[in-house]
Amino acid sequence: MSKWFQFLLPQSRRARLSSLATASILIASVPADLAAQSVQAPTSDPAVEAQLASFQIHDEFEVQLFADESHGIANPIAIHWDRKGRLWVLTTLAYAQLAPGEKPDDKLFILEDTDGDGRADTRTLFADGLAMPTGFALGHGGVYVGEGPDLIFLRDSDRDDRADSREVLLSGFGHGDTHQNISNLTWGPDGRLYFTQGLHTFTRVETPWGIVRGDTAGFWRFHPGTQKLEPFGFPSLVSQNPCGVAFDPKGNLFIKSNNRELIFSTPALVPTTNPMNLVPIASVGATPGKSMGGEFVQSAHLPDWLQGHILIAGYYSHRVTAFPLVPDGSGFARVDPVELLFSDHESFRPVDIRIGPDGAIYIADWFNPIIGHYQASLRHPDRDRSHGRIWRMTAKGRDPIEHLPLPVSWIPEGAPLPSEIDSAPPREFSELSPNERLQAVVAWSNRDEVDALKIALQALDHGPDRFIDYALRQAVHAQADRWMPDLQKGTLSFDSPAHLAFALGTLGGPESAAIAREQLWGGDLDPSLEPQFASVLARVGSSEDLKQLLDRPQEDAALLLALVDAHSLHQKRPAAPYLPRLRELINAPTPEEVRAAAITLAGLWKSAEFSPRFEEIAQNDNESLPVRVEALRSWARLTPGAAKAALLQFARSQDSPAKLRLTAFELLCRIDLEQAASLAADQLADDQTSESPRQLLASFLNRKGGSAALATALATAELSSDRAVALGTALAEMGRSDSDLIAVLNRTLGIEGIALPYSPDYVAQLADEVRKSGDPEKGGEIYRRAQLTCVACHQIGGVGGILGPNLDTVGAGLPLDLVIESVLWPNRQLKEGYFAISVTTRDGEVLTGYEEKEAEGLLWMRDTASGKTRPISPRQIVQRTNIGTLMPAGLTRSLSREELRDLVAYLASLKGSAPAR
Repeated sequence: MSKWFQFLLPQSRRARLSSLATASILIASVPADLAAQSVQAPTSDPAVEAQLASFQIHDEFEVQLFADESHGIANPIAIHWDRKGRLWVLTTLAYAQLAPGEKPDDKLFILEDTDGDGRADTRTLFADGLAMPTGFALGHGGVYVGEGPDLIFLRDSDRDDRADSREVLLSGFGHGDTHQNISNLTWGPDGRLYFTQGLHTFTRVETPWGIVRGDTAGFWRFHPGTQKLEPFGFPSLVSQNPCGVAFDPKGNLFIKSNNRELIFSTPALVPTTNPMNLVPIASVGATPGKSMGGEFVQSAHLPDWLQGHILIAGYYSHRVTAFPLVPDGSGFARVDPVELLFSDHESFRPVDIRIGPDGAIYIADWFNPIIGHYQASLRHPDRDRSHGRIWRMTAKGRDPIEHLPLPVSWIPEGAPLPSEIDSAPPREFSELSPNERLQAVVAWSNRDEVDALKIALQALDHGPDRFIDYALRQAVHAQADRWMPDLQKGTLSFDSPAHLAFALGTLGGPESAAIAREQLWGGDLDPSLEPQFASVLARVGSSEDLKQLLDRPQEDAALLLALVDAHSLHQKRPAAPYLPRLRELINAPTPEEVRAAAITLAGLWKSAEFSPRFEEIAQNDNESLPVRVEALRSWARLTPGAAKAALLQFARSQDSPAKLRLTAFELLCRIDLEQAASLAADQLADDQTSESPRQLLASFLNRKGGSAALATALATAELSSDRAVALGTALAEMGRSDSDLIAVLNRTLGIEGIALPYSPDYVAQLADEVRKSGDPEKGGEIYRRAQLTCVACHQIGGVGGILGPNLDTVGAGLPLDLVIESVLWPNRQLKEGYFAISVTTRDGEVLTGYEEKEAEGLLWMRDTASGKTRPISPRQIVQRTNIGTLMPAGLTRSLSREELRDLVAYLASLKGSAPAR
């Protein structure tokens, strides 16, 4: 255990991590015909017996009831164990919204099993009158509770198990959306209290240390003794709605997204809001549907193969899953979860999960047919306010244990405060494991020492690691106010130029440029390190810097490409004269990547004197293809009229290399859009071609007016049904639903492509037909039709595209009427993270896709036509439009009423898979 990240409690026996192979053998994925949705009619049978009968349980476990509404447990939202072996249960009937005039009276209970039969037999009311609490933690002689905008402390001064005082510790937490209020209060092994908040919340909390802010989603670390509150993972760096906190025995932090991902979040424990998304880097895996919570398994009662897993409560898809933690570098690999429990009961909603002192798994069941916020009224009359369950899952044939070491999530009265256990992290990294190096990097990023970053950057000397790289880049920003001033004054030096280059390249800015300039031109720098400093100058340096970089005797393609970016993104070029050096690079026998980059620069910098030379290179079959392609681009950019005839020749000839032909079409779209469309239509309509039409289509889709021009040309082409389907599939794969092109393709297929007007009556009638006679099996065949292009955009069971939301559990997350609306009128039901935009640039380029981030003064956009994420300078944008969904309306107009009914039945049946019984 790392000495700088200590435990307050005795460490229990180290559990052996099971292998993925072992876990996967023990569980089978069997399709289940489920009935649960996030919004539906009141529970048909709320009896405990009916719910128990619905459980499909992993072969090695069994489940019994620990407590229910007969104990006063209605709508349990969070559970924790105390040192006496009692279960504390937080309940809230006020959630999700009170009726006008209604007074909140939510409660915190203490349950105890005094006779050891596995069922609670005593109940104590610790506190009532709470106002929609969303999480709690025991410690320091009382209970910490998240309640709307406040973090409160309920103290039990006389030890009678009844709160006798209430103190607001902090106030000002965002509460714009009740399901995203601060929640999931969990003690870390460092003695701090960790908790989360969601996307639609904006926090401003006044503390003794000043105003602390947290915009949108992130998580908090609170020091009880010092009242210091620290924000991490803002804005939305670990998920759009973090909804679970867990630690392993080594102090590694895991945040459960309220969506599907479990994120290894130790790299996010760096105090910065630099917008660098951690989820793609550190996702441990995804549950079948939305889920929450998290509990590390370390229990002698449970099977050996389950040790070292993290348990997750899957409230959307009615299941309990477990993620094995498989080491990968300093973090963990992405894996598939093991499923332990599944139910088709409409009200089974596991929302929290803990291991009890007997080693068993305890599951808080919200028990509600309605859990949705956006799918139903917050005060919907069918929300169940009468029931709630706590389930106890035990391992078959294994005795319960009597004294399980207390979990990290519990802090006893009298425990040392964080200030008493803090110690400096190690200053030398050579003897540390990869995970210990990551923890050291994180620890140093949180310290005030001037040399904190210098020490953290030692981690670079031990090879690449994606988790450490993320933490180091964030540390550069977090520590910038400390290291940069001293570096400028000369009172701080890094251990190696490579460390310095990493910091400067990550931070950017004029200060970094000045230091990179000094390193390149003012010292004896190792030539192998020159490209790193040169790339900093290329990005943020002056025109004189660019001139010096271009004139360097070394022939470096990466440096020339950095100059390309400097012009493309920041409209920067070297100071004159730069033509002699370009001429030398283009005409000398330099490596092809160097010549290609130099040719690109000549075109960007409008060096017209090279036009004849580029014509010669483009037409020369003996030149390498990359050089010819760039010569063709720059020739057309410099003298479009002179290049047009050659472009037409390349575009017409099937003997032209494919890359050269596609480049010719791309360039023709800028010079003569109608003629380019006419040529393209003939080739796209050719049934004999085996080429994917995507690249050719992209040339028109990414050009202003290109879609309309191509549609006009295709309208008179001899387009077969098979080619129309192929083109439609390509459009769907690219996330494009251009109405003019879709109309031409639909006419070829005999489809009336106009979407139906929205009608609640139509939805209700179709939903009734689906319930009575929908055939999911037939619907699955319809879904897979190429003509509908569903598979091109959506994944089911790991098969399909990724442009649209995963549909594995769409039937568990949406009621039937909203499934119908999502299919017929997709813009009515947009999922978070799938709001598309369209951007038009000054040179007539049109890009459609998703905004990834705005950073470094640039818009980073994932263009669905090319599949690439591109940085775009705001100065180049002339129009930006929010276009909602990429799914075209009227997509199902080719279906009969019966086919549409079966398709909806199939989608409504997608609720994941169930474990082996």
